[in-house]
Amino acid sequence: MRDSYKMAARYVVVGIGNVAIDLGILTLLMRAIGVSSGPMLVLFATVSFLIAILNGYYWNARWTFRVALDPRRQLLPFVLVQLIALFINDAVVSTLMNLLAGGIPDSFLRVYVAKGFAIALTATWTFVASRFVVFRVQRGTL
Repeated sequence: MRDSYKMAARYVVVGIGNVAIDLGILTLLMRAIGVSSGPMLVLFATVSFLIAILNGYYWNARWTFRVALDPRRQLLPFVLVQLIALFINDAVVSTLMNLLAGGIPDSFLRVYVAKGFAIALTATWTFVASRFVVFRVQRGTL
């Protein structure tokens, strides 16, 4: 059980790093090109998200779950887990934005409340799926 807590803590550290990479690259691209809306913003956001996912794949395999890198076996499930997380995130934010509209009139505050719930759910999903599907280890190896 203690190993699970350590693993979860390492997962959080990697996740914080991924958010920093995602936002940092997104900001760098927007400032370097001078575009912060429209199709180019979507392209920039996609590029920064993908780089953060690759970073997460590497560090979660090597440090969080301490397994050997095996892209042929791990990368596709890892990306699928992340895409499901993206769907969960978008569904939770969209649903809560509508449900909280009457209770929280400030739209920015509503976004942050909804995003907080989405982060909690997606982080739980990705940790469990990564631990037991993507970076599955044999009993007794941790």
